[in-house]
Amino acid sequence: MTDSFSGLVWHPQLSFDDGNIVLRVKAASPFGLNGSMDESEVQGSDNKEATHLHFRIHRSVLADHSEVFATMFNIPQPEQQSTDGLLIDGCDFIDMHDDCADLEKLLKVLYGYAPPYKRLHQSSLDYYEPVLVLAKKYAITQVIETYLPRVTDGWPTSLEEWELFETEINLITQKLQSQPTENNQDGDMIVQPSSVIRLSRHFENELLSILPSVYIHFSRLSPEMQNNTPECIASAKKGSFSANRNILLGQEFTKLLDGQWRISSYILSLAHTPNCVLDWPSSCNHVRYSTRCNSLGWWQTQLGEHFISNMRWIQGDILKTLKNVFRTFSDRPRESGPIYICDVCHSHISSQLGYEGHKIRKQTWTRIRGFFGINDISQT
Repeated sequence: MTDSFSGLVWHPQLSFDDGNIVLRVKAASPFGLNGSMDESEVQGSDNKEATHLHFRIHRSVLADHSEVFATMFNIPQPEQQSTDGLLIDGCDFIDMHDDCADLEKLLKVLYGYAPPYKRLHQSSLDYYEPVLVLAKKYAITQVIETYLPRVTDGWPTSLEEWELFETEINLITQKLQSQPTENNQDGDMIVQPSSVIRLSRHFENELLSILPSVYIHFSRLSPEMQNNTPECIASAKKGSFSANRNILLGQEFTKLLDGQWRISSYILSLAHTPNCVLDWPSSCNHVRYSTRCNSLGWWQTQLGEHFISNMRWIQGDILKTLKNVFRTFSDRPRESGPIYICDVCHSHISSQLGYEGHKIRKQTWTRIRGFFGINDISQT
């Protein structure tokens, strides 16, 4: 059989002289560049109208990694007559219907050319998200087992891990803020929760444990930092938290909005009925300046307003709100107009917040899954 194709465009790194199978994929742009290669890198063609990119690789590499390709290669093929069959560069070929850039990334991973995964960095998730999706499509278990844990790594599954997450992303923010913009060649930024949600469509059970923290992180972003505009991206490259709500499906966006509403309702309940989480002082008869102690009224006017103002100030970050309010409890004045709290009741509540404040935040953490309507693993 003869090679009936000419003017081919070959991938510069993934076209081996001893390769014995050709993957042909339609490119999104001439030369199959797709933004990932420079024109000078492309091998073997001056045809600027080329619409396909070719990878000459090894059957053994595909078969060893992929159950799908292994099965395909094991299916007996009918003998082709030399007048009927076509080869590319003397090799059998497969027309691939995947995105050109995504297939290139997957093959680079299989051949060890892929960049290292940077924890909680968007550039790494941008690279490996399509790799994982294709790895699932072609049953490449080793890639999934290697890189999916790296996606989840760093996302908290408990309040204690959340505190470490806050510290880590703040350190990344400081690093991005300190470096000149021109040094950020990858356009890197802190990982966007919207990308993790999109990946969870393909790996729901595997990512279920981190989705509460992904959604709670998303929910505290201002609307301006959720729309991926040039201004949003520029700010994100300097360390601001960001997301791209435009890539969410309708049901995912609804989860986000419902979760924000439930969080606001929960904060309002804490502001007005604190006895739902605290052992409230019994009726107090202490009188000062003809004013009877009113611990509940004092909480509602002092702490209740403090809860609400904190939620506005820090964009609905419920965990930080609780920490701030509980930490500054003792700084609040004991009198608010005609409303007064006595030392005994104040001390009783203060001691609870000192010992129970962290417990209340942990209880709140367990509610996050319900806030956003995220099913428990046992229910899926």
